[in-house]
Amino acid sequence: NLTQMTLLYSRFLADHERVQNYQSVTEQLKNDFVMALCDRAMYAYPHEIRNEESFKQCVNNVKPKLIVFANELNSLLYNVLGKYVDVSTHIEDLIDDAVEESGDHIRAHLRSLMHLSFLSETSFEHLKNFPRYLDAINIRISKVRSNVSKDLEWQGQLNKLEATLEAKKSIMTSAVELNKINDIKLSLEELRVSLWAQQLKTLYPVSFKRVERQISELI
Repeated sequence: NLTQMTLLYSRFLADHERVQNYQSVTEQLKNDFVMALCDRAMYAYPHEIRNEESFKQCVNNVKPKLIVFANELNSLLYNVLGKYVDVSTHIEDLIDDAVEESGDHIRAHLRSLMHLSFLSETSFEHLKNFPRYLDAINIRISKVRSNVSKDLEWQGQLNKLEATLEAKKSIMTSAVELNKINDIKLSLEELRVSLWAQQLKTLYPVSFKRVERQISELI
């Protein structure tokens, strides 16, 4: 439902201080959706696109499947935005002194995960994991009061890994290197799941040591 989706997307934009009227929100949602749909279609094509001819072959191959892909993406996006609004609402509970620092870290993580261009810049394969990542954030919020010190300890270790990763990213330029950076960012999300929401399970074994090794192997 476009109206419901637009309302959810409007909340998302408002959280990023991008308050717009209904028409402009709808247009931005449509534009971002089309970009994501193109990525979904390309992801389904089994061959590498090297030139104009292979691009045309890709278009001819995926065109009959676009409606299926659009429905699939629509369902996923509706789920993601619904969970985002749920987390964004839940996070408002973390305003008292006892959990304020953890709350600030969780808000920063949410804004990083669901940045303004997340829909057009996130691969479909990665986007499929967002509902689980958002559920993990909600579980973290529900647990934080029971052990604030442990929450902040884990967050401190994550901060060090992310700072090291950003420092290495600043000197990398090739597509291969940047893809490795994105893979490590995915590992960091999986690490958060393993720390705060083990019941959701991770895509693969992950730990602070494993991610640290991934980063050290970049250069």
